[in-house]
Amino acid sequence: MAGPKWLSDSAAVLMVMTSVYCAGRLVVSRGRDGARQRDVDALHVVMGVVMAGMLVGWLSFGWNGLWKDLFGLSAAWFGWRSLSALIRSRTDRGSIFHHVGHVVTSGAMCAMFLAAPAALAAPAAVAAAVVAAPAPAANAGASTLSASAASAGSAASAASAASAGSAGSAGSAGMAGMVTGSDGARWWPAVAVLLALILFGFANWYLRALILAGARPSGAAAGPTGSLPPPITLSPRLALWCEIVMSLTMGYMLIVLR
Repeated sequence: MAGPKWLSDSAAVLMVMTSVYCAGRLVVSRGRDGARQRDVDALHVVMGVVMAGMLVGWLSFGWNGLWKDLFGLSAAWFGWRSLSALIRSRTDRGSIFHHVGHVVTSGAMCAMFLAAPAALAAPAAVAAAVVAAPAPAANAGASTLSASAASAGSAASAASAASAGSAGSAGSAGMAGMVTGSDGARWWPAVAVLLALILFGFANWYLRALILAGARPSGAAAGPTGSLPPPITLSPRLALWCEIVMSLTMGYMLIVLR
């Protein structure tokens, strides 16, 4: 992936740490109230590993069909959860917004695997076209010299000029086809920037929720009387940090891949 190597490597390390932490949450949350967020933790485990692979370059886009299907199903699942939360309570905006956030992250991952390979391939195709375009003209020029040496007439010169013109036109048309033939390269930059801005907005929302959680009295998060406090692995604040880090990292990836 383009961008500063140290930044991509650091973000990849954060994604691996996030995946490991969420995997721990999956193990610890069994039989507890935190089990209701197991789908979120499972998504973060997979998403963190995939994002780390994309950041360091060892994840091949050849599997993009698998990842598109997986994250597409994830977006549909959390879309259904958002709708269910809205039907249950229109006032519980926090829960609705939380599920919508996972719809956005899943959709962004699906969009990256859908369009990023084409967007990244377009500059390479243009460069290859620029290098290859003069070749037909050179061949045409050689043919012109041979023809003029053989006939030494104005008719041969006109024929060679026509041949060179047609070859140049063909080369230009081929280059234009390479540039505009990629559907992903056309709409991807604008969509990538829009998704990045939305993700940065979600990161800000999660940060505000984290600040509000820190401002609450310590007893506000206590469980029922006589119950054991939840383990630190299931800390809501750590979960919010995961959301913040993942949203910021994905926004960075979208900006780099645009």
